[in-house]
Amino acid sequence: MACPDNSTDEEVPQPEGARVGVKRGRSLAHDFRLVVVITALLSIAALSTLGWVLSSHLNDDELVENTASTLVEVDLTLIGLVKDMRLHVVQVQQWLTDISATRGLDGLDDGFIEAENHAQAFKSAADKVVTIAGSQGLKEIEQDTRLALAVFPDYYSSGIRMARAYVADGPASGNRMMADFDDAAAAQTEALDDLSALINTRTELQRLEAQKASQDSHASMAFIKLVGLIIAVTGIAILVFASYYLQVQIIKPILALTSVTEAFAAKKYDKDVLYRERGNEIGALARALDTLRGTAAEADDLYRQQQESL
Repeated sequence: MACPDNSTDEEVPQPEGARVGVKRGRSLAHDFRLVVVITALLSIAALSTLGWVLSSHLNDDELVENTASTLVEVDLTLIGLVKDMRLHVVQVQQWLTDISATRGLDGLDDGFIEAENHAQAFKSAADKVVTIAGSQGLKEIEQDTRLALAVFPDYYSSGIRMARAYVADGPASGNRMMADFDDAAAAQTEALDDLSALINTRTELQRLEAQKASQDSHASMAFIKLVGLIIAVTGIAILVFASYYLQVQIIKPILALTSVTEAFAAKKYDKDVLYRERGNEIGALARALDTLRGTAAEADDLYRQQQESL
């Protein structure tokens, strides 16, 4: 007994992308979304980078401004005050030396008064340095200034004793005290030298910091220009790619299929239908038109045959 034949001639439906000669591909909607996502990601990355660089640039500018302001308002003020302190120390020595030499004769007796004036001016300048250093948190400068203040009384008093000895008893008495005054003067000068060196070192560090910040600011500005150029080039590249994509993937196929449709309307079925192999919406439309061509051609042939048989 023959086995029943379960095979049929009915064509088994196949998925759209599985048809013979049809390339499986992404849909136009998928490609469009992909382009939008890539463009958005590139834009976010570019804007984030630009924002970070701008923030860094603004920070560098602020640092330059703050450092320059500190140099002008603090460091240069301290340098000027220390120079005043040094000048007043020299003037104290000068006036005491002068009155020691003249012994206050012939009306040249203002040496002690002028020395006292400069001593008070020295203390006033030193107090200003201490106040500024304390307000700015410059502990080492404040300590060195207090040290210079601490050795000044010995310097001043030894100079006064020497000058009075010269005035009262002449060189024989004054010369014996000159060594003590020289030692006190050396100690005072050393204290001021240490203070000046400390302030100058800080000022140089501030200057170098401002210089580096300025260089960083210029570098960040150059980088901003580079990022801007990259953004512009990237934007142009995206526009070119989008134009090419629209032209090749959408506009050109639609124009071709429109031409085929117009030919079919004119009952010209010999025009080839392109893009049937695509796996997206354009391919589906092309295959539908190709099927329509066959059906329309058969219908026209049947109509002609009916007309001829009449």
